[in-house]
This record gives sequence, C-alpha cells and structure tokens, in this order.
Amino acid sequence: METDYKKLISESTAPFFTRKNLELLLGDNRRTTDYRITSLRRMGMLDTIKPGIYLNKTLYQKTSEPEEMARYIGGEMVRDSYISLEYALALYGILAESVYTITYITTKKTRKFQSPLMSFRYRNIKSGLFWGYTKKFFGTLTYQMASPAKALFDLIYLTPLESGRVAREFLFDSRFNWGVFTPKDMQEFKEIVTKSRSKKMRNVLQYLYERH
Repeated sequence: METDYKKLISESTAPFFTRKNLELLLGDNRRTTDYRITSLRRMGMLDTIKPGIYLNKTLYQKTSEPEEMARYIGGEMVRDSYISLEYALALYGILAESVYTITYITTKKTRKFQSPLMSFRYRNIKSGLFWGYTKKFFGTLTYQMASPAKALFDLIYLTPLESGRVAREFLFDSRFNWGVFTPKDMQEFKEIVTKSRSKKMRNVLQYLYERH
C-alpha cells in the first residue's frame, strides 16, 4: 500500500494538490492521510505552500519550466488574479532587478504565501481597474499576466507618492529601463490612465511626457 501511494504522487501530472485531492489519493481516514502527507513531505515529494495546499515537488523538480509552473499555481490559489507589478516588469525587462516573489493583482484581500521553493504575494485593486491582462500558458494550463503598460500602471497606482517630487524620484530611479518601454506600451499606458480617471496617474503621465 505504501508503495502504491508514493507511485500515485510520483506519476501525477498535477502541479499541486489540495487536502481533498490527497484524501482521494491517500485514503480518507484523517490519521492515515496526515501520516502519509507527513511521510511524503519528509521524502521530498510534497512541499507545503500554505495550509491545505501542497506542491507536487516531484513534478516541480522534473519540469523544464519550474517558474512557469509556479506562476500557474499562484494563479490557481487565488482565482481571478493576474501577475503584475515588480515581477511582471522584471520579466519584461523594464525593471532592472531580479524579483523572486510572484505578485498578483486581485480584487480579493491582500495576502502572502511563502514556501521554501516559492513565494506568492497578492495585492488588492478595485474592481474597476481589474483588467489589462492576457492569457499565458504552462503546457495546456493557463494563468493571467498584465501587459507591460498595465503592470507599470498597477505598480505606480499602488505605490504611495506623496508629492510630485517623490513621484519623479520614483519614476526616474535607475531601477527602470525606460528604453525597453516601447511607444506602443506608452500609448497603451496613456489609454489606461485615461480610462482610470485617476488624478494621480494623470500627473504621472505628464511627468513621463516631460522627461521623454
């Protein structure tokens, strides 16, 4: 029996398991399930992402796209979310730094999940600004990610900028690779700002036009 449940996990193509998933695979007796989950964690086959959610560590270590798998898992843990902010901007090359926490935008509450292998953060935005993302693929599975313009908008919108001076210092810090931000991205950013009706973001747009 022990060999069977190890085999079920090692051959599974599921990137992660919920507690209910594991009860179906390992047996619905609570003590038995708890014991087997603990054993699988000790053997390095499972890793706890948050209580009740377990990474399929065997698959994670075998996949050629572990970060892509992590992006998918994060999107599934909080449905109706999309990758944005520093993580997305670093992927696009607009942010000149390495970012290891995958950050999502959601209309749900702000939260963070940390495991030894991955870290997820979720930032809240009002429902009227929950758009500007496209579908990305991990094999046949999908998750959502902001466009470069929307990722930049989200970062600036959610960053407290008390004055025009502070805003300019933030925008023109050396961490931003503005040369990567294309005219098409800038046009989209302008359209997003207009649609948002945010005075703060209109000011930001003006600062960007003044500099560029």
